[in-house]
Order: sequence, then C-alpha cells, then structure tokens
Amino acid sequence: MADVVNDSGFLRNKVLLQFKDCNSKVISSAKGASNIKDFKEGYQDALKQTFVSVSPANPVNNPTVAQTNVQETAVSAQSANNLPSMVDNSAVRFSNGKIDLQKVQIDNTQFILVNSGSSSPFATFKTTTKSDVFRVKLQNGESTLGYYENGNIVIEILQPNGEYIKEIFVKK
Repeated sequence: MADVVNDSGFLRNKVLLQFKDCNSKVISSAKGASNIKDFKEGYQDALKQTFVSVSPANPVNNPTVAQTNVQETAVSAQSANNLPSMVDNSAVRFSNGKIDLQKVQIDNTQFILVNSGSSSPFATFKTTTKSDVFRVKLQNGESTLGYYENGNIVIEILQPNGEYIKEIFVKK
C-alpha cells in the first residue's frame, strides 16, 4: 500500500510517499519538494519529483504459481499496456566532466536531470515554442535556458559578473 503525505511548510510544497506492508509498517519512503509556492502547481511538482526517485518494479516469473494467477496477471498486464505511458524509463546519462546526471522524462513537455546522490533534481527542463529549446529551473532556484546541441544538453549558467557561460553535458 502507498500513502502520499502532505509535508508542506510555509514556503515549500513537500510530499512524502510511504510504502507500507499489510501490517501498516513503513517499508520504504521517498521525498519530493518544490519551490513553487502555489499549492496546486507546487504539490504536483513535488509529487512528480517524488516519483522520479522510485525505481520501477522488475517482476520475476514464478513457475509454481497456479494457472489462474497466471491468467489474472496476463489480463492485468494487458490492461496496463493499454494505458498511456507517462514516463520514459530508459536511462540516458550525461556528464560535464564534474558531475554525472541521468535524464528522466516526466511527460511530453518536461524532463529533469538528476544526480543519483541527491533527492532533488539538478535541473528541470520545460519545452518552449521553439524545438529543442527549454526553460530551465536549476537546483538553486535560478531560471535560465537550455537546449540540445549535437546530441548534448547545454545549459546557460549566469555568472556573478552578469555574463552567461555554456555548461555542456555530453551524452554518455
């Protein structure tokens, strides 16, 4: 069983996803947070970030299962295949030489770059009206631009002197 707990504060929307066994004992949990102050948008953003950290299940075929259970599983799998996929689970990795990040597709209009050692995304990318150009929200809250260039992801990073530099993340 899974419970979504609203753990929001005054300035941040926070979500705690708890997985419990049949005795209501918490066996796993994941956290997500958003700096979006509007509850409706911020709560959804925090929930999306929480789902990113939850790894997909890898079911194993158990040959000792009764035939009726196999048929029920096949029907459930067929129903699940008819649902639209919200997230592309293929792992695409990028690196700028200092940090390694994984691209996680949230939906058709946004994706994130996430570091496996962090609970919050390094950068959130949202589509613009121009193909392969994105509005980017960095982990520190700054907003900037990002785009694809020769298969790599480029983020324009604002420097203290007011100039932008290109941070290039090469596809691995």
